[in-house]
Amino acid sequence: MNTLIYEELEAQDKIEIKMNGIPYLLIQEHIEAIMSIKDGCFIYYENEVFLCGKTLRELLKELNPKYFLQCHKRYAVNIRKIKEVRDGEIYLKCSKKIRVSRRYKKVLENMILEEK
Repeated sequence: MNTLIYEELEAQDKIEIKMNGIPYLLIQEHIEAIMSIKDGCFIYYENEVFLCGKTLRELLKELNPKYFLQCHKRYAVNIRKIKEVRDGEIYLKCSKKIRVSRRYKKVLENMILEEK
């Protein structure tokens, strides 16, 4: 592997998860959204979905708060993957639609304004 590319990958924010006992190192920038379920979370990552045993709260502690925002008790999104916010819903660039709860609406609006 080209050492320049390797160093660039090393500098990026990453998170380690396990799915079916197999460890995966995910680049945070590529995570689109996270959905909490009873026994963990689904991580929507580029064209894949990973099932992770960590809770949404645990993942949010590990993720860079500059990029990720909880927008509902069950969802967190990568604000760099947001296409638009309209009518209480987030539309991601990957065509996924996620609800925004009233509780997180103002925080989301402020974060998007800071990003622009």
